[in-house]
Amino acid sequence: MTKRTILLALMAILLVSAMGAAQESAAFNLMVSDQNTRLIEGFTEVRIYAVDPVTEHRLDMMPTVTLRTLRNPIQILLDPGYYEFVVWMFYLPEEVPYFRFKIREGEQSLVNLLLIKLPEELMTY
Repeated sequence: MTKRTILLALMAILLVSAMGAAQESAAFNLMVSDQNTRLIEGFTEVRIYAVDPVTEHRLDMMPTVTLRTLRNPIQILLDPGYYEFVVWMFYLPEEVPYFRFKIREGEQSLVNLLLIKLPEELMTY
């Protein structure tokens, strides 16, 4: 084989690897949508905490994910487990737990915020 053939083969391998990495980075297993009502745009920050499935307490004081630039729908890739979706708005004194969910291996969780009861803390302001 010539140097050119080897170089072309290496470039093809790199290109295929780069395309595979781009597809993996675009994958998600949680999608949260507000059906274009702009509810998500009203959140200053979204935090996702890991939760113990037995005790239902947070596993860590620090969120697993913190989102400050919010787009509808929110798409995130999480490890399998139990989580709590928490929102914060700049005018609220503290964060507000919204809902809990489970991520299973190989499955996608799709959440429509319009089908979940709005927390009372968000309705009072």
